[in-house]
Amino acid sequence: MCIAPDYKAMYFELFRASVQAAQLLQDAQKRAEQHLLEADPPPIRLEQTEQTDEE
Repeated sequence: MCIAPDYKAMYFELFRASVQAAQLLQDAQKRAEQHLLEADPPPIRLEQTEQTDEE
């Protein structure tokens, strides 16, 4: 007798793992954003440079 794999159980296991992975990434992003806000770095300034004909 051949026993079929429990696809429903495997699907739910995979789904739970993907939800956990997404939550892990969201938590890491929140921590990174919080560290950035706490650091309060100076604003980034982009200055234009003059281009010469040589470029």
